[in-house]
Amino acid sequence: MTAWTIIGIHGLDNKPAAGRLAAWWRMSLIEGLERNHGVKAQDLNFEFVYWADVMYAAPLDPDPAPYVPAEGIGPLPRHEASRLDAANDLKNLLDKMSIALGTGEVLEAIKKRTAADLHRYHSVSAKRDEIRGRLRKALAAAHARSQRIMLLAHSMGSIVAFDVLASLKLVPGALRIDQLVTFGSPLGLHAVKQAERAQGFDMRVPGVVQHWTNLADVRDRVALDARLATDYAANDAGVTVTDTYVLNGYVAPGGKANHHKVYGYLRTPEMSDRVLAFMRDR
Repeated sequence: MTAWTIIGIHGLDNKPAAGRLAAWWRMSLIEGLERNHGVKAQDLNFEFVYWADVMYAAPLDPDPAPYVPAEGIGPLPRHEASRLDAANDLKNLLDKMSIALGTGEVLEAIKKRTAADLHRYHSVSAKRDEIRGRLRKALAAAHARSQRIMLLAHSMGSIVAFDVLASLKLVPGALRIDQLVTFGSPLGLHAVKQAERAQGFDMRVPGVVQHWTNLADVRDRVALDARLATDYAANDAGVTVTDTYVLNGYVAPGGKANHHKVYGYLRTPEMSDRVLAFMRDR
């Protein structure tokens, strides 16, 4: 048994069968480590929290946007710092728009129309409790094995992760998350933050989290507000969110780019940096 484990949790919409999706996540991480750092990690200790079956009667089959290796050879491109100013300007504009739209009945209409899973998650307690329970179970099992934990949370999975971690008590000997990595996350959107506050959660880094990195492609329409450090205050240990821009270059077999797709995020050099550091305990 390794001294660490990486746990992934997926986002909204229907998904392929659990085993296939977990394998594709793992393959994406391994591809990134090999291409970006020359590290072969076929024995990567990876676990997966699957919850699409809570929302959907049958898995997605066929998947129009499956895992496919990135084209070319060698390291994948990193985000250029010169693009950050434009991204921040866009973020400020979108903040104002989301504040204007993200209240009351308008918020509910937006959630129903654009994110049915998120609406059901917030409105159907049985589904919400089942999804959260699956993540809690995976985290508790890793803690019971005395393993360091890296939690990778994509899209709506980052909301589930935040809810679960924010609800955990920080006491001696309790579970800790060594590395939390959110990516393609909507946690910065006003409507989402409003829903979190309504559940009684504080807008701060959960106390059980020791490091939190948030990855976002500025072209990702789900992660419109990519600067979570401005939205979530430090926890009592002084842990803050480190926001990092990436280039999600995923292209589906039909040739369509998808800058929100999980596989593109998992193999970015910035993700590989964090995974390798965690594996080497840095």
